Amino acid sequence: MQLNEGYQLQSGKYRILRVLGQGGFGITYLALNVMLDKKVAIKEFFPKDFCGRDNTSHLTLGTQNNAETVLKLKHRFLKEAKNIDTLDHPGIVKIYDIFEENGTAYYVMDYIDGENLNEIVKRNGPLAEATAVKYINQVGNALDYIHSRNMTHFDVKPANIVVRRSDDQPILIDFGLSKQFDIHGDATSTLMHGISHGYSPIELYNAGSIASFSPQTDVYSLGATLYFLIVGAVPPDASSVLNNPSVLQGHLSEDIENVVCMAMHPISSQRISSVRILLQGLNSEKECDNHLDSDEDTVLLQDLCHTVNGHEAADLGLSVLWATADIGAFKEGEPGEMFVWGDNDGTKTLKIRSSWVSRWFKSGPGLNNIAGNPLYDTAAKMWGGGWRMPTVNEVKELFNNAEWLCFGDQVRIFGPSGRGILLDFKKHWTAESPNGRLVTYNWMISQDELGVNLIGTNKDWADCYCAIRPVIDRKYIK
Repeated sequence: MQLNEGYQLQSGKYRILRVLGQGGFGITYLALNVMLDKKVAIKEFFPKDFCGRDNTSHLTLGTQNNAETVLKLKHRFLKEAKNIDTLDHPGIVKIYDIFEENGTAYYVMDYIDGENLNEIVKRNGPLAEATAVKYINQVGNALDYIHSRNMTHFDVKPANIVVRRSDDQPILIDFGLSKQFDIHGDATSTLMHGISHGYSPIELYNAGSIASFSPQTDVYSLGATLYFLIVGAVPPDASSVLNNPSVLQGHLSEDIENVVCMAMHPISSQRISSVRILLQGLNSEKECDNHLDSDEDTVLLQDLCHTVNGHEAADLGLSVLWATADIGAFKEGEPGEMFVWGDNDGTKTLKIRSSWVSRWFKSGPGLNNIAGNPLYDTAAKMWGGGWRMPTVNEVKELFNNAEWLCFGDQVRIFGPSGRGILLDFKKHWTAESPNGRLVTYNWMISQDELGVNLIGTNKDWADCYCAIRPVIDRKYIK
């Protein structure tokens, strides 16, 4: 059914050398650009379930219904090829030519001398985690690039990622199922329906279910690809994940497993929302050294880190910048000091009783006004330079406008800018004080009720020690 070796296209401009691969909608050939004496890859539109080929190499159609279907699909194939031709990224295959011939359509691409990740793992076995994460970072950057242009790939899997032999660069190929959306998120073309078991999320099993821009589909597939690279086996299919999400557990290290499980959540609205966030989760411990491509410019994460009065501030893209560590900690992830609410110098102790708290909240500055008040604001007194404790509204903003990803006893919070901060929930524990009352060690902010229960609504709150995570207003950032 494929073109024979030596067959010429475009009046001899291209000569077919051999078949590289074949799928449900097309055949990819290795060919020679005769004038340039350069090897290229040529994708031929060939929906094998709807057509055949005669002895002149032209497509043949069995019925009128087939003819109408194939015509629609061919128009879509050409439109998507033109969209892909606009892409320019080192991790995405480049298209050089598009034409019609033999009653069908073709596009000409770079020939990548290498091996796809599916073949590499099958030949060599599972990859080391560091190697797998390196490839996922590079492919993720390419996906983030196409998502910034309102395009989704819909068929991310190891077989569609070719690692170039000369520089070990993974290249994303086969955009046959990709889909373009307009600025409102509405589809500008129909989707060629295709499923890759183990890599396609459950929503792709329902033809026509993707009506608006949804990068979460590619997030699922990228997470599944990471699973395959490290485990060496195709992930459970989407229905198995839907019925029992724990089927993904027990095969990966804890940090990687957490990212994979969140990327492959069966419900798209509860999945990691973007490739950028997925990559941040994989690289959280070195995020100030990484970068992601965004639109025409490169956003460097170190540009989102600032130092004020010796303390690092992370620009999450919110109204204020958040400290990367608690008061008393030398760096992110280390334990800091604990304070009673309203203690500006660490001298108040558990001897303070609930009666004091009650009087303080009746006559004191209240919940919001403590921020920046040197009489009660721990951060303002101890760090200075504009640092202060966050207001309740700023805590609410962190909850409502950032993404919270739990990694065992830690949570990584990613803001709209892509930058993240780390909270360590191992600090959350209770113990019995010498007087027999329970003492809670916690943050001033908490995921429970936006932290309000830690700011005075609990009558026994005087026996609560809190870690403090300061914020700073943008006017102090130079």
